[in-house]
Amino acid sequence: MMPMKLMGLRGGLWALATGIGCGAALALVYETEREFFSAGDFDGDGRADVVVVDRASGKYRLGYAQSDGTYRWVDNRVTGVKDVSGITVGRLFDPQRDALGVTAADANLIAVVEAANPGQGVGPNR
Repeated sequence: MMPMKLMGLRGGLWALATGIGCGAALALVYETEREFFSAGDFDGDGRADVVVVDRASGKYRLGYAQSDGTYRWVDNRVTGVKDVSGITVGRLFDPQRDALGVTAADANLIAVVEAANPGQGVGPNR
């Protein structure tokens, strides 16, 4: 097998989604100056979906994994949290699929978002 060279955002998202897995696996969170990245099975289909959260606005974007190995990206959704200081992904609502937790330490606020439906965002629970 030849070594694979991953470059740019696409390669990073691929590595993130395939390296973490789903289910009981620990969801790792990666951060940059402007964004957080993680993966989880948000729609409960057994495939690792990808989430990107903008730190400043708190908006998040999901890439739902498809059976052919591609991602179906949905429009930005709001969490209601600005100046995000951390995120988590885990089985917060349902044991069959993951949800997204977003926090802003300065605002003393945590929002938990269920993202099971690729076609429709669900408002955050605070």
